[in-house]
Amino acid sequence: MATYKHKNKKRGSDKFLTYAIIGFAIAFFAIMISLIIYNSLDDTFENSPLLDKSEEQYLVYLYSDNCSHCLLIKDEVAAFSVSNNENLKLYYLNSSDLKDGEFKYLADTYGATGTPALFTIVDGKVVDLSSGSIEIPSTFNAINSGTYSKIK
Repeated sequence: MATYKHKNKKRGSDKFLTYAIIGFAIAFFAIMISLIIYNSLDDTFENSPLLDKSEEQYLVYLYSDNCSHCLLIKDEVAAFSVSNNENLKLYYLNSSDLKDGEFKYLADTYGATGTPALFTIVDGKVVDLSSGSIEIPSTFNAINSGTYSKIK
């Protein structure tokens, strides 16, 4: 067995303890760096370019290709998008294009728990949410009739 300069025997537990401490330190720093990188790359819907459009007010239609309710109002949404009395721009957002955590953020923050959903955005803030194949066409009708109070 190897000895130190002072004739003391090296103990295996000394090396093990040193390696264990170094291993835990490396693991700790790796986890901390991973969390920092993850948080810096985490892009919530609030920071999305969807809220940075040049229009003062616009609509965002959240849909899914597999949603039966979305398919029911597809033609009505398309017609409103082309022509509406307030000349509001309608942006489409497919739920499959959302990043991890964004749909949960929409549900937690605005109550958008499914598709279809229609966000009314004024001055970069979501001011209203309409959901479902009945409420969204009603919102379109209110906008076209001039009775929708959420827009300027």
